[in-house]
Amino acid sequence: MTKKNRDLPPCVFESHGSYFYVKKSKWTPLGKDWQSAKRAYDELIAEPIGGMPALIDRVLNNIEPRLRASTVRQYATVARRLKKILAEFSPDQVKPKDVAAIKVALASTPNFCNRCLSVLRVVFQHAVEWQIVESNPCLAIMRHSERKRSRYLTDAELAAIRDSAGPRLQITIDLLYRTGQRVSDLLKIRRVDLNAEGISFAQGKTGTKLTVAWSPELKPAVERAKTLTGNVVSLTLLRNKRGKAPDYR
Repeated sequence: MTKKNRDLPPCVFESHGSYFYVKKSKWTPLGKDWQSAKRAYDELIAEPIGGMPALIDRVLNNIEPRLRASTVRQYATVARRLKKILAEFSPDQVKPKDVAAIKVALASTPNFCNRCLSVLRVVFQHAVEWQIVESNPCLAIMRHSERKRSRYLTDAELAAIRDSAGPRLQITIDLLYRTGQRVSDLLKIRRVDLNAEGISFAQGKTGTKLTVAWSPELKPAVERAKTLTGNVVSLTLLRNKRGKAPDYR
């Protein structure tokens, strides 16, 4: 294999009108014009300055546009912990034994630990694709077994929480209780989802479509929700007076 243009950077070849980065027989397309190809090449070979914390930030910034807002917040919390743990590491220094040590150190909070392992696995998946590291050190590390919820709120406990909440949260609690849906799906109810049969849902997590039928308690809760926006016309049901979705973080 020889280069048509010997002025190209190391491992970059031109073939059939496109530029490729070639390493270990893997051809990574960079683009058809040299300017965009050069930008892709610079990003591909760039070692993140600052080691693992910089790599974590780079990956999260890259995937954030494809994530839900709630997932972005969860990842940010996990990232802060990972960056603190791996502050002194460069990407190539992280080995399976180091990931196993993280698992042991966070064993007292198995659910949170599993989130850390999942995010770290995603980070290294990108690092492998960007050819920053040779392999993903997380692949051989198993997740903790997560404990199932041991108990649910009693009706009395739920009533006590509702009684101490403001009107907006009271309505939300009523709708959650009467529909049995996730908060994320409840916040996406549109006015057009209210029909003669009930409330239509397209569940975000499972993709399941269903209709929760009207009940004597559900209908009044929806009517109270409609009053939340005052005179502001909103396409969705649960909006505040400025037309924005409530934030229950």
